[in-house]
Amino acid sequence: MSIFQTVTLSWGDKNYEIASDNVLSLIAIIEEHIRVVELHDSSRGVPLVKLSRAYAAALNYAGCAEATPELVYESIYKTGGDGPQLALNAIMMLMLPKSVLDDIESKNDLDSDVEKT
Repeated sequence: MSIFQTVTLSWGDKNYEIASDNVLSLIAIIEEHIRVVELHDSSRGVPLVKLSRAYAAALNYAGCAEATPELVYESIYKTGGDGPQLALNAIMMLMLPKSVLDDIESKNDLDSDVEKT
C-alpha cells in the first residue's frame, strides 16, 4: 500500500491519472526540474520556467505527450493573476503523502469550526 494517493492532472479537457504507487517516481521527475526547497520558499518568487518544466514533465509522465514547458508556461498566465500560485499549489499538493494531506484537511476542518462559533 502506498503512502500517496492517486494523482489526477488536467490538461485541456482531459484528465490523466498517476497511480498512488507511481507517485514517488513522479516526484523524482518533478525534482529533476525544480527542488522542493524552491517550492517552499516562494517568498522570493517561484521560478516559473522551472515550474513549467516540472508540470510538463509530470503531464508527460502521466501520458499527455502534447504538454510542453512552453504551453504550460503560457497556460499559467492565461489563468489570470493567481496562475503562478495555482501552479505552485498543484505541484506541492501532489508531492504530499496522504497522511499529511489528511492532517491538513483535519486542521482546515478545525479552523472552519472555530470560525463558525
